[in-house]
Amino acid sequence: MRDLVYSVSVLCKHNKDGSFGTAAERHKSLKSAMQAISDAGYGIRDVKQLKGKHIRFLVEKWKSDPNLSIGTIKNRMSHLRWLAERIGNPRIVERSNSSYAIKNRKYVDNIPIKLKTSLWSV
Repeated sequence: MRDLVYSVSVLCKHNKDGSFGTAAERHKSLKSAMQAISDAGYGIRDVKQLKGKHIRFLVEKWKSDPNLSIGTIKNRMSHLRWLAERIGNPRIVERSNSSYAIKNRKYVDNIPIKLKTSLWSV
């Protein structure tokens, strides 16, 4: 099923949206996702054959991985939406991450709480 990975590589090569870093990260992420679909035994050979069930499979796989942060999953969802738009079928990926029960990002504050309270009390 290397055809699926190859087809996404060709698509990324011909659609270089964003910065070099963004395009490279998107390409790496999408290749990995297509490889996961192939490894799972789905018989699709071209990226244009992607359906909602493949997207749901990827989301569940990512959510079950304890090493992936919520932000990483959301970035990968963004890459899948980009891909769906490029293949002319944006409806295969839901508009909202909440449709897939993906939680909100957790932001880390760089200022300790004690320092914050002393700054506001001045």
